[in-house]
Amino acid sequence: MALLNDQNVRPAELDSACGFTLVELLVVVGILALLMGILLPILGRARQQAQLTVCASNIRQLALANLLYATDNDSSYVLAAADIFNDLGDGQGGRFRWHGTRDLANQPFDPSRGPLAPYLGVSGQIKSCPLFNPAIGVASGNNFENGCGGYGYNEVYIGGRSDLYGYSPQAAATSAKIAEISTAASKVMFTDAGMAQPLGAGVVVTEYSFCEPPYIQESAGAPSTDMAWPSIHFRHQGRANVAWADGHVTAETLVFSNGSYGLTTAQVQAAGIGWFGPDSNALFQVNP
Repeated sequence: MALLNDQNVRPAELDSACGFTLVELLVVVGILALLMGILLPILGRARQQAQLTVCASNIRQLALANLLYATDNDSSYVLAAADIFNDLGDGQGGRFRWHGTRDLANQPFDPSRGPLAPYLGVSGQIKSCPLFNPAIGVASGNNFENGCGGYGYNEVYIGGRSDLYGYSPQAAATSAKIAEISTAASKVMFTDAGMAQPLGAGVVVTEYSFCEPPYIQESAGAPSTDMAWPSIHFRHQGRANVAWADGHVTAETLVFSNGSYGLTTAQVQAAGIGWFGPDSNALFQVNP
């Protein structure tokens, strides 16, 4: 104390020199709040971009697995739903999908037993989109394509041939061949997918393993003029990942939509489900 007094510094003055005033503390808090306000949106966008990138990697892996499958199977791509016309008593049909196998009606499909499993790396598993959280067992129709990871396959023209045989068992049992797709870079193979269904007064999105084209292919030849229920899910801030038949991936934006399960077009579009590109089946058809 004597030393302090010798330097003409009183204890109260020393306390004031070493501390913060209330005004200074408020300024620091304000600066930190401002920095957080700037950084949080940037971090949020970075996280969304990372999720989009992970999803793009997953869906590219599916397209490449399908190409490898075709090289081992007489150049024919994997069948989307070979026995979908077989009634197992659940109204959905069949034991086999491109994404897995089940033994009984109402069972989820097991991705580890799917036809693409040998081509999907060591785990043999279909990786799920990090943004897809399907409503399981709560909506009308339920989550009847469980196990597809939130991805849908072009079953009308690549995983099946409704353009040749209409909506029939023969179409389901026939897939496109590599050589039949002359413009592979502009033909859809897989997309982010989901099906909008009603739940009370709201809307839920369930898993759906097919990416439906805009117009129903009911018979051989040209598509009908009746719109399908959409299943491309634009869950990445209004964008959907699309894997094309040559293996490259793009992020597309929602352009138009249609109703499904009694929901209006506006409700389905608000759920982020619809189509990109032209108002036609041109991007899906093998040879439009």
